[in-house]
Amino acid sequence: MADGEKTEKATPKKLREAREKGQVAKSAELAGAIVLLSAVLFFYFKYNSMIADSLSMMRHYYNMQPFEFNIANVASLFRDALSIFIKLLMPFMVILVVVSVLANVAQFGFLFTTKPLEFKMDKLNPINGLKNMFSLKAFGEMVKSILKILIVLYVAYLVIKSEIIAS
Repeated sequence: MADGEKTEKATPKKLREAREKGQVAKSAELAGAIVLLSAVLFFYFKYNSMIADSLSMMRHYYNMQPFEFNIANVASLFRDALSIFIKLLMPFMVILVVVSVLANVAQFGFLFTTKPLEFKMDKLNPINGLKNMFSLKAFGEMVKSILKILIVLYVAYLVIKSEIIAS
């Protein structure tokens, strides 16, 4: 028993209590991969229209007539730019939020609890924080993160290279 291995399965009551505390089995990598895939698919299908809208916005601001520099004009300019920016990015953000929620709900069902957000004094202990930061588990997570970044960069490199060769 010293190795921390459980000999019996958790009872339904223990499982229910753990769920109420927000302690559920889930894969952050799966949800992240699904969100990344949805982002890539979104850009694949919306790339041309987003580029056209961005170029249109740039042309508009580049060809603008000089105007009196005052608060009202700058506020109007900022408001126009912000509305275009929101129009460009809002569909992307909404899709990512929806896909992220759905990916997590698909793993463990709908769960809303504030227990993980409650204040805990032991979280303020810098010694525990340093132990967590420099643990073998943290090192393994860092290696996994670096590998994921390298894979994404390699795929992006292959796509960009094929686009350059094709043009």
